Amino acid sequence: MQKMIFILLVIFVYANNAYSQKYDVNWVFGDSAGLNFHDGTTNYFGSSIIDGETAASISDSLGNLLFYTNGQNVWNKFNEIMPQGTGLEIGGPGDYFTSSETQGVLIAPKPETNNLFYIFQLQNYDPIGVKYSVVDINLDEGKGDVIEKNIVLFEKDVTEKMQLVKHGNGKDWWLIVHSWPDLIETTDSTLVFVSFLITSEGISGPFEQAYGPKAYLPDVIYNGYGEMIFNKLGNKLAYTRQKRLDIYDFDRCTGLFSNWVEITSIPNYTLYGCSFSSDGSKVYTSTIGDDFSFLYGFSLSDDNIDSSMQIIYQNTFNHYGLGQHEIGPDGKIYISMAYLEFPSDIFTVRNQNLCVINSPNELFPFCDFDTNTISLGDRRVIAGLPNMPNYNLGVLAGSACDTITSAVINAEQLSQFSIFPNPAKNELFIKCDNCKGQFFDISILNAIGEQVLFKKNKQINVPIDISKLKPGMYHLNLYSNNILIFKDKLIIL
Repeated sequence: MQKMIFILLVIFVYANNAYSQKYDVNWVFGDSAGLNFHDGTTNYFGSSIIDGETAASISDSLGNLLFYTNGQNVWNKFNEIMPQGTGLEIGGPGDYFTSSETQGVLIAPKPETNNLFYIFQLQNYDPIGVKYSVVDINLDEGKGDVIEKNIVLFEKDVTEKMQLVKHGNGKDWWLIVHSWPDLIETTDSTLVFVSFLITSEGISGPFEQAYGPKAYLPDVIYNGYGEMIFNKLGNKLAYTRQKRLDIYDFDRCTGLFSNWVEITSIPNYTLYGCSFSSDGSKVYTSTIGDDFSFLYGFSLSDDNIDSSMQIIYQNTFNHYGLGQHEIGPDGKIYISMAYLEFPSDIFTVRNQNLCVINSPNELFPFCDFDTNTISLGDRRVIAGLPNMPNYNLGVLAGSACDTITSAVINAEQLSQFSIFPNPAKNELFIKCDNCKGQFFDISILNAIGEQVLFKKNKQINVPIDISKLKPGMYHLNLYSNNILIFKDKLIIL
């Protein structure tokens, strides 16, 4: 009995802090800045990037930096431009900082490969639309190179917002951009979500959904910049729309949005940055502008979201404004503070550090917001942080598009396999008496559905190293030829 009580306490305390694979632990952005997240600490490092608002970086599952980009150049892990890594085309080139697209670039691993990555580049100036390039990280002795460049994907007028979210099958990706409507002068004119499905076979789409506010009606004030952000579960989207914040539900199976909610209580300032708390219960947004930059927080669990608004912070530094938000691997929300006079060579404590919301899941005012506390050393942030999707999001178990884990498992299959020991610590075995010489894929998901461990083509009855996984409750899935043949709950001590 005492052992069972201990196990339950372990699950309660640690379930939401489960170890994730480390694709997002290295951030590269700004004026040669880098930030590494390691075991609860943040450490700055130097990079070769130069960007104002547009950056993306990706690491391998162990947390080793692979490459990064500003949408124009691609640098390898040694901060060198890849041999073919120049001349990527991105919109909004600035005089000094490459691009003024808020979310102008993203990196997506090509599904079911371990060496190919898409770079998506946004253009809302002449030319317009979305292009992509492809990196093969195995080339140039493992340092990577660009093998395709500036492939046209979409040729309509788009805003500065672009995001990626995992499909409900846990393998593929949805790429989401937001397009201006074709007929912007009519009362039927509606802003359009445009999605693309990224699979191992390639990219399909566009799929267009006209949904949300009517464009250019008298009470709809709109501009195209500012962030749109998915929560960690990928089922809600927050969208900055000048002095409005729109919240949408998102179906990871169909790629469709629903249940639009408009937050209208924000004063007449221009929204720019946006973020969700890690548990999805809070949403934060900030305005950018000299002398009137605010950080607001809202509770999504309130019946009236508007009435839950709290002013978390008001900036009082002349010529500075709050920039982009990004949730870190540690669950904290990091926010840039931008010097608003461009171009400039200003280096101060304000742009050589990041602000941070230390406890974003907590009720206001206990979210604990600190300004200028995360050091970038002698480097600086401009306005943007890396556009970082949730690379660890797993399958939406039991959903209509769950073609793997919803497969029928019969009693005979289940009886062949068992996990030992369970609870486990450091290592475990999947036992099967009739599986000699067979190979399987093993996936372990944490309590919120993020894949934290994946082993491909592994034999049964040999130890599996789980020493890097934190104590908590997990779900173990076993596949043969992409068909689920066994699943069970796993407790790690």
